[in-house]
Amino acid sequence: MIKGESGGTTVAEGSEEQKDAAVAMPARDRIGQGTKGRWLAAGSALLALFLMGSAFWLGRDDGTIAQGATVAGVDVGRLTEERAAELVAARAHEILKQRVFVLNGEAASIALTWEELGLQLVSREALAKAYAVGRQGSILERVETKLHLGKVPEFDLTPVWDEAKLRAVLQAKLAAWEKPARDASFVLTPDNHMEITREELGRAIDYDSLVAQILGLKIGEAVQVNVPLRETRPALTADILAEQAIVGLVAEYSTKFDPNLSGRTANIKLAAKALDGKLLKGGEVFSFNEAVGERRGELGYQEAMIIVNGEFVPGLGGGVCQVSSTLYNAVLLADLPIVARTNHALAITYVPLGQDATVACPEPDFQFRNDSGGYLLIRSRVEGNTLTFSLYGRPVAGKQVVISNRTLQEIPTPERRIVDRALGAGRQEIRQEGQPGYVIATMRTVKINGQTVREDNLGQSVYQPVPRVLAVGP
Repeated sequence: MIKGESGGTTVAEGSEEQKDAAVAMPARDRIGQGTKGRWLAAGSALLALFLMGSAFWLGRDDGTIAQGATVAGVDVGRLTEERAAELVAARAHEILKQRVFVLNGEAASIALTWEELGLQLVSREALAKAYAVGRQGSILERVETKLHLGKVPEFDLTPVWDEAKLRAVLQAKLAAWEKPARDASFVLTPDNHMEITREELGRAIDYDSLVAQILGLKIGEAVQVNVPLRETRPALTADILAEQAIVGLVAEYSTKFDPNLSGRTANIKLAAKALDGKLLKGGEVFSFNEAVGERRGELGYQEAMIIVNGEFVPGLGGGVCQVSSTLYNAVLLADLPIVARTNHALAITYVPLGQDATVACPEPDFQFRNDSGGYLLIRSRVEGNTLTFSLYGRPVAGKQVVISNRTLQEIPTPERRIVDRALGAGRQEIRQEGQPGYVIATMRTVKINGQTVREDNLGQSVYQPVPRVLAVGP
């Protein structure tokens, strides 16, 4: 024993007294402590096994979708993919058949289903995502996902649009909502002036904007779309017409014909009637053959003298060239540019030489351009033995057009003799008078208030001579 400073007695650690006291502890107490330890170890082992089993149970793949998962609002939890697909397909069909899509116009509306608009709802991707919940990552990650079922998202169907069908359906359903713009128009009065009716604005649907709106909508909900309309303006307005309006007579030209030649007279009247009232826009090119058409017997054209290969012979439509030549002179006086013109092969008498225009189908043709800056109206009339063409448009004050011709060469008339045994010896007859040929130069002089402002060289016209045919006896 060791005495302390206070005089007390202290037993040293690990002393023999302590060891003796421990040895003196009852045996049952020592047995109780050992048993408790073993029970604790056994409990821990059982808990570990339970947790492992639970983890295995939660992490196992039983072939169904995780509880709490929804697709398009359909609860697909604890369902197989096949059963989930059936329910989701039914829901998609229900959505597509709902007549909840409304197009609103100014005074009307149209209700359509999503399906009518060309929409399909595809569930494959949404079901795949739902099925993947709790099946990705380690077993602990899968368990954790399943233990947080409230966080399983709702999956939406994939919209697939047939844009061509969508646009076609919209255009068909909304066509009545559109109003085409109406151009200004006019009628010609009896005095050959224009009476103008004003244009009207139109209304058109902006289909690009409407389609873009529809493609951006949330599917499955009742929606209303205001159809975007835009104002359309006509191409031709009353103001434009007023600037191009026919206000008076520009030029006029007349020729004479022999009314006793019935076939030729009928042909002249037919061709002139085909041209009467012809209206040309500014810049338009006029074609005589196109305007009159082919000269055919079933249309009333008759045989009369025509020029073929340098000879006067009977032919269908004889006399029509007088119509084209008369119009040609009116066009020259209107100071319009000539696009195509051909003179006759032989000299004619109803217009001055150098001022004729022969035509035949399909060629040659007579063409000119309306460069007057406004509309040009062609009017024709036949009175007695006179054919007249009048051109109405926008006359220029003080303007005068003069056509002049100059003979560059006169080609003598050749003579051809033929023997006719029916004639007595020394007798002769003139079978064809014949005529000389000519080379003619033509000019157009344009004056304003008496002052020459332009001279146009209209080119040369060459007319072949017609031989004088003399029949003589043997």
